[in-house]
Amino acid sequence: MVIFVLIIGVLAGFFSGLLGLGGGLLMTPLFLYGPGAVGVGALTVKQITGLTMVQGFAGAVSGLTRHQSYGFVSWRLIRYLGVSAGVSALAGAILSNWVADDVILAVFGAMAIIASALIFLPGSRDTQDQSEPGAFTFNAPLAVILGGFIGFAGGLVGQAGSFLLIPTMLYVLRVPTRIAIASNLGIILFSAVGGLAGKLTTAQVPVELSLVMVAGSIPAAQLGAMVSRRMRPRVLRYALAAVVGAAAIRIWWGVLT
Repeated sequence: MVIFVLIIGVLAGFFSGLLGLGGGLLMTPLFLYGPGAVGVGALTVKQITGLTMVQGFAGAVSGLTRHQSYGFVSWRLIRYLGVSAGVSALAGAILSNWVADDVILAVFGAMAIIASALIFLPGSRDTQDQSEPGAFTFNAPLAVILGGFIGFAGGLVGQAGSFLLIPTMLYVLRVPTRIAIASNLGIILFSAVGGLAGKLTTAQVPVELSLVMVAGSIPAAQLGAMVSRRMRPRVLRYALAAVVGAAAIRIWWGVLT
């Protein structure tokens, strides 16, 4: 199980840096169905949600430092979305201890479907897809409200909520692609801290496996951020759509079957 967790930590960390994701979108289906497929035992849904919160925090710290060096992090956006997401994530994480595993998976699947739907909203993306984005504005009160809802749902299912936050920033708040990806890692920190605190207080985090995951995730997130800097914003947006859509299909397949 240790080697399996290390490999997943590396993969999740790379996608954290590349697309600004917390890694949970990739980790959840792999942890649900991977151990049984390779014969290394099994993890409970609550243990999986604890591990995803740990990786979300570690990957965010690592990837954020790299993206900040490129000048793509908006701290104003992080303040409005991150604080509300973090507080509500704590509440969701604590509540999750009394929620059935099937319900947690269904909420996760619903979040992935909403994220997929946002990606296909109509409208031109040329301004958002600039390689070197300039100044931009966004609706701050709306950002606070959306952060609260996404953070609560993310805390409930053990996700920092990044796979829903990024489409929300791109297609609702109209944030440039590179800024959304980079700033989301800062938002994840607020959400992951709140969610991780709730998971720790209710003993849902396997400590030894978490340390293994962090060891793989931190350097991989640095590498992902460096690759992201060299990719066109439009390609990054399409890659995000593919990852979110594929994960949504796999999660709902498991829920329904």
